[in-house]
Amino acid sequence: MHQILLSLFELPSVEVTTTSACEATADGTAKVTVSGNSPPYQLQWSSGETGLEEINGLSIGMYSLTVTDGNQCSQVVEFDIEAWPSNLISMHCEPQVYAPSAFSPNGDNQNDRFTLYGNGKAVEILYLQIFDRWGELVFEARNIPLNDESLGWDGTLDGQTLNPNVFPWKAVVQNEDSSTRLLNGDVVLIR
Repeated sequence: MHQILLSLFELPSVEVTTTSACEATADGTAKVTVSGNSPPYQLQWSSGETGLEEINGLSIGMYSLTVTDGNQCSQVVEFDIEAWPSNLISMHCEPQVYAPSAFSPNGDNQNDRFTLYGNGKAVEILYLQIFDRWGELVFEARNIPLNDESLGWDGTLDGQTLNPNVFPWKAVVQNEDSSTRLLNGDVVLIR
């Protein structure tokens, strides 16, 4: 009589969450959460990365993740990076630039400087110019990143605080694909 001893191990729980990607760029992401009673876990993504819990730069398509637990038991999880739905394409896939309509340089660290903000598809302000009501240049910045308020206008001219007013501005912004856009508007300086 032969006796066979079997050890049964429960596979870990694996959950992969993803973000969608744009049609023309590899900007999807995948993140894994693994739990169970047999760590450590080895992670092997079909895109080539190993050991990472989150990967970026994924194009639209099917991928897989192989998870091997401390007992050397493996399982494969497949997941899909989908395209953004049509109602969200412009928000996520096209360059978006936002300009505040007002700012208040009063030292409270909220809206103390005027600059432009973008969604990541717009990458750099090639120049930003702000004028007074007579067309005199009161501020100019070149080659600054979007979303960095510390490099924006603080409401002064030559170190002197300017009075509340409406100030026209214009800017050229470079997009991720190296194209540029001319933008203009007005900003209200509030004191």
